[in-house]
Amino acid sequence: MGRPRFPDATKLLITADAGGSNGYRVKLWKVELAKLAKEIRLEITVCHYPPGTSKWNKIEHRMFSFISMNWRGRPLVSYRTIVELISNTTTTKGLSIRAEEDLNYYETGTKVSDTELAAVPLTPHKFTAIGTTRSLNQTLGEPLALERSRWSGLQLVQLGCPGETTGSFLAGGDLCRPAGQSQLAQAVSFLQSHANVVLVTIDLGFNNMRPCLAYHQVNEACVLQNLATVRLTQILSTLHAADPSLRIVGVGHYDPYLYAHMHSIAQQSFASASIAAIDRLNETLRLVYSAAGVQMANVAAHLHSQKHFPQQRQVEPRLLRTLYAYVLLRGRALSAFG
Repeated sequence: MGRPRFPDATKLLITADAGGSNGYRVKLWKVELAKLAKEIRLEITVCHYPPGTSKWNKIEHRMFSFISMNWRGRPLVSYRTIVELISNTTTTKGLSIRAEEDLNYYETGTKVSDTELAAVPLTPHKFTAIGTTRSLNQTLGEPLALERSRWSGLQLVQLGCPGETTGSFLAGGDLCRPAGQSQLAQAVSFLQSHANVVLVTIDLGFNNMRPCLAYHQVNEACVLQNLATVRLTQILSTLHAADPSLRIVGVGHYDPYLYAHMHSIAQQSFASASIAAIDRLNETLRLVYSAAGVQMANVAAHLHSQKHFPQQRQVEPRLLRTLYAYVLLRGRALSAFG
């Protein structure tokens, strides 16, 4: 479909959600993309939206929203009906959609081995973490650039997992590990096998609160109850026991629900209420980290997440970034907990 508009294109950029069939961990997705690149003779680059930010993918607002409005109230009785409703979606500004029914048969349950994946000509992009780096630099007073200049060859080892709570961090059962295996156990093993860790940052707590801010409502009883589940003390003590000289920095949270202020009046009320809930979470984290002798990076302050609220409806693009936690290894690796 893009050939007529871009006949001289040599590259294709795909923006995708972090989960689902096109998630960043899905082997089959990578193998099939490699086949597609060979077939259409284009270099394909994939950029995954961080967990919780897929709603900001431009296609959600420029196409999917109008498709939903076009077929509202119409029974989707067949694939042909769905395809025709999508194809007939237009806007006064010139939106035109081409959709075709794929009649091919695709087997389910296809497994891809590590050997097959290793044969894929895949080149990961270097990780920069500009937003997080800036915030940590200002809070710690020691630029991360200095850490990089002292030890070259840093690599990223991502231990973090989308949707991780402090409970799943301790006991396991997250989306990234088999049952019975926890991120804490993996982190301890990592620290014990790497004697040259110089800094650990931890990004936890937000997912404990997420159920309390569902359906554009703030459940105050849930907030109070779930704050008690932020069991960071046990996590911090276990990590310090694995490496007594370990330097840890906790990461606070910005308020991702401020985007609601750009919608209806009812959602503006929700956005206002969410500020107090996130502030309460950050204060709880600050007290826990302080009691353990751990510094905390004030992400909300450094991203100015409330700077444009509620006086202006414009929210800075930096709010769309999901912040991760990293472990700096001297000369070897960067890793993420949280």
